[in-house]
Amino acid sequence: MAAKYYLTLTDYGSTQIAQAHDQSPIQLQNLVIGDANNVPYDPIMGIDRTTLVNQKASVPIQDIQIIDDFIRVTATLGTSVGGFNIHEIGLTDETGQLVYIGNYHGGYKPVLEDGAGGQLTLIIDIKGTPANNINLTVDENINTATQAWVNQQLEKKLNKQGGEISENLSINGYLELKKSKLETMTGVDYTITYNHSTRIAIIDITLFKNKPVVQGFNLSEHADVQFFHLLKNLPINLVKRISAEAYLIPVIATVPWGDEASEWYLQCMPVGYDGTTESQVQILTRRWSGGVEEPVDAYLRVIGFF
Repeated sequence: MAAKYYLTLTDYGSTQIAQAHDQSPIQLQNLVIGDANNVPYDPIMGIDRTTLVNQKASVPIQDIQIIDDFIRVTATLGTSVGGFNIHEIGLTDETGQLVYIGNYHGGYKPVLEDGAGGQLTLIIDIKGTPANNINLTVDENINTATQAWVNQQLEKKLNKQGGEISENLSINGYLELKKSKLETMTGVDYTITYNHSTRIAIIDITLFKNKPVVQGFNLSEHADVQFFHLLKNLPINLVKRISAEAYLIPVIATVPWGDEASEWYLQCMPVGYDGTTESQVQILTRRWSGGVEEPVDAYLRVIGFF
């Protein structure tokens, strides 16, 4: 099955690799990201582009590693980068033109102004697959590939398989984007762990710290029944919520576990309760024992498909 999200060599990138030589190596320099004007597209349809459809940010590539027959590229989007959904990515050289272009799953990158900003580190594994099934890797310079080196590697393969190298070397095919299975994003009060194999995200949120429950939740009264509630908007949009669990941990170590943290009954209501969506959690709580207001830390864990 063809990859849904992948990185492909652009026409410009193919030309640069084919024409690379000792005096003019290819220098991968930046990771660029954009929202594609919120209209996702297949990267293979954009191989003639030298820029993204709607670039929103450019960050330096932090690291390029050679691991067996693929290249691992790492770059980090800072807390000030965001406020949009990532639909397109690319790798550019020193001229700012796209050597590779790819698509992304459309996840929203928040900023601090959203109340949930954080860094996002992208780790991209790319593997070259030319039309003649000869794998293309990169030499010890990590981010350069010269014509002489490419010819040398091809010749090693062709000597074993038969054939010869033509004067005008052209490399066809595409580079498939193989994301690391797990990707972690940390914000001001949350951590999200994405599993790209299962499309499941685990969201751990700090609701409040060092407060009694009556201060951290909002009071509601219905027909002489007193309870507290808290509506939490998740930092990402979920396609389907699987589970949600809220829990309390006592702050004062000398306070017995039976006080405060276990004096309250917490329940995360199902999707649709009071108009909530897949990306919202309404938490209800009532005291069932005790009466002293000790401070606690409150947390929420949500698991769902993204």
